Amino acid sequence: MNFLGVMQGRLIPDENARIQSFPKKNWRLEFPILNELGINFLEWTLDHEGLWNNPILTKDGVSEIRELCESYQVKVISATADNLMQAPIHKSINGLKTTVSNCIEFLDMLDCAGIEIVVWPLVDSGNLKSREEFEKFVELLLS
Repeated sequence: MNFLGVMQGRLIPDENARIQSFPKKNWRLEFPILNELGINFLEWTLDHEGLWNNPILTKDGVSEIRELCESYQVKVISATADNLMQAPIHKSINGLKTTVSNCIEFLDMLDCAGIEIVVWPLVDSGNLKSREEFEKFVELLLS
């Protein structure tokens, strides 16, 4: 087995015209491509918009993802939580903010889906611009 992975959406046509986003319509198409290329790992992508409809956060979706993983010899063990960058827990951006309870629920659901690594991007809207924001972020994480 190779230990090569790719971030979701990089091997299929971009339907969202963004540099990085969950490919809502085409996410299943990536599995056979990964297999054909000998890539064994896929990092799942989560967006704030439509978050709770992302298949990795639904029982039926996780079941389908597991079937695809088995069929195409791919593992999904990590996720990029762009939703936490787009609606940061430590600040409100355009009225969007993730609550601590939503964050805990989200992380619990990823754990149930077998996600071992969560990448929490502290860039763009989610960046930490000051010592105050850093301290607030750490305080929220510890809570």
